[in-house]
Amino acid sequence: MGWFNRKQDAEDTGANAKIEESMAFAPGLIGLQETPPSPLPRLVLRCVLVLLILMFLWASFGKLDVVSVAEGKLVPVTYIKIVQPAEAGIVRDILIKEGQQVEAGQILVRMDANIAEADSKTIQLELAHQTLQWRRIEAELSGLPFEREEADAVDMFLKVNASYDSNRRAYQDDLAAERANRQKARSDLASTLEVQHKLEQTLPSYQAEEAAYKELVEEGFAGALMAQEKQRDRIAAEQDLRAQEYNAQSLHASIAQTNKRLSQIRSAYRQKLEAERVVTFAQVQ
Repeated sequence: MGWFNRKQDAEDTGANAKIEESMAFAPGLIGLQETPPSPLPRLVLRCVLVLLILMFLWASFGKLDVVSVAEGKLVPVTYIKIVQPAEAGIVRDILIKEGQQVEAGQILVRMDANIAEADSKTIQLELAHQTLQWRRIEAELSGLPFEREEADAVDMFLKVNASYDSNRRAYQDDLAAERANRQKARSDLASTLEVQHKLEQTLPSYQAEEAAYKELVEEGFAGALMAQEKQRDRIAAEQDLRAQEYNAQSLHASIAQTNKRLSQIRSAYRQKLEAERVVTFAQVQ
């Protein structure tokens, strides 16, 4: 049976070869009619049908995850609680083990005390410095000298005392400058009052001379030029007197302004010290 099949295949192959050989010289249209179609289009069509069937099954039974993208910010419902140690430090010894039962008051860990000691020394130095500042402010407000006590560190006291000296020196210099201006104004006022007093005493004589020469001119015993000269002397004396009066008023105003500036210097100095005392008191506490 197998031999018969092989023989049949051989005959078919030979027949196909003969047909192809005879069709090689046939016209194009007859060649197309007699040539068997290629199996490739059917194969492609079957693959497309299989793909369509698979897509239909996947669309019917498959599930898609819906993902939406949006911008936002996470906000906690309650207040944020920061969990951290009250003070930073270095653990030197751990005196317990995991799972060990402990009692109330038992020491669990031992911290390194170097940082705490350094902080304590810093606070003590700052307290001593602020205490000295407090005493310096009190001494300035009361006008008393700033004296050193036995417990005061020498270098720290010298620094605070230098501040005391500079503040007092600046304050006294400002007062001295204004007092010098006031003294000068008082001296000028005294000189102006003396000149004014002299003019007040001599002005009646100028007026009397003018009146006398005016009568002599009317009686014909003196010339008009002499009467005019006496009139000019009287007018000059009156103008000098008014000028001295105005100068005296100006000097009085200058003295009052100087007294006001002295009061302002004292008020500003005390206000500055009071503000420093409030800040220093808060830091000491």
